[in-house]
Amino acid sequence: MLAGTSRVCCGRILVLCIAVAMLLVAAGSANSQGENLALKAKATASSEFPGGGFEAARAIDGKETTRWNDNCGGGEQWFELAWDSPT
Repeated sequence: MLAGTSRVCCGRILVLCIAVAMLLVAAGSANSQGENLALKAKATASSEFPGGGFEAARAIDGKETTRWNDNCGGGEQWFELAWDSPT
């Protein structure tokens, strides 16, 4: 290993840690009331399990007994939340 290479690596890690910490602080101050912002969003997903009961909206309905499930068809699946206005 070249001299100074580990310093560069440590410097990059430090910068990354600082950036993540700044994001966490910003996110915490934006939602300091502890409000569940997902409840105000519209949920969509790449697929839903057939037969009903596992729609994307169920993942964010605030209930611990409901959930979203994909159609188990393999491939990449995605889940998205969208808000009408900035939150």
